[in-house]
Amino acid sequence: MQGIGRVHIGLEHLLQTRLWLHASGMHKRHRSGGLLAGRQLSRRHGQSSEFDQVRDYQQGDDARHIDWRASARADGIQSRLFRQELDRPLFILVEQSPAMFFASSGHFKSVQAAMAASLLGWAGEAEQRCIGGCVFGSAHDRFIPAGRHRQALLQLLQAITDANNALSSPFSSEPSNPLLQALNDCRSQLSPDSLLVVICSQSHLDDACSGVLSALAARHESIWLPVYDPLEHALPAQVAGLAGAHNRQLWLSRSQQALQQQWQQQALQLEQRWQLLARQQQARLLPLCTTDNLAWRLAGFKGAGDVA
Repeated sequence: MQGIGRVHIGLEHLLQTRLWLHASGMHKRHRSGGLLAGRQLSRRHGQSSEFDQVRDYQQGDDARHIDWRASARADGIQSRLFRQELDRPLFILVEQSPAMFFASSGHFKSVQAAMAASLLGWAGEAEQRCIGGCVFGSAHDRFIPAGRHRQALLQLLQAITDANNALSSPFSSEPSNPLLQALNDCRSQLSPDSLLVVICSQSHLDDACSGVLSALAARHESIWLPVYDPLEHALPAQVAGLAGAHNRQLWLSRSQQALQQQWQQQALQLEQRWQLLARQQQARLLPLCTTDNLAWRLAGFKGAGDVA
């Protein structure tokens, strides 16, 4: 099993994630169904739009967009149809709470969330979007107003870094599930055409959060990235330990095996709940594990209809 990766992350590392876009080729796919492509596309005839499809000529179509080759094959006049993605502000809601300060393998959940937020932020910056966000999970949530200049993204990355490096213990007097308050608070920060990205602990999806996520997804394009650790999905069948001078394997008893099965079933139900909610609300869902290579995981995240 992969060992523990980063426990904390610095601003310089979040700045370097910009290079991952080029290394994985993600920067070439933004306009054609990549990371931040949404389902709200306005179809129109125009030279600066992206080609969408060919259809039968209709009265009022621009003659300049007649596809003569397609017309010859179809034995009828065919027009080219173009589309243009709506310019939507990007709002990134990212959790940096004591509940995220954990990993049994790979990077800490808080670090994976920080790097995912950074990658999506740089993807938005490459598309010249307005970018804003909220870092939540501590005593004081930090809101960054949306701005088109890079300064807004840098402020968001600095806020993520500050919150990440302030984490020191998975045990805290703060509420164990800060997602609900953060979702409610961000409503006033979102313009009607905002693209909302939520990066949080996978375990935070309860009835109350489901309701608010549904309400937000009904009004805003949404991408959900719940973060989990392998240990949250499956207890190990055996535990390595030391007894005297010898390595020994400690096997689970029959009752402990029943607990293991119950643990796995609860994790499966939670995963299915995220999937069902995403399908119902037409949100894009990409669960992230602490052991994932984020650059390649996000590079495989395709169009708006995909649910991982």
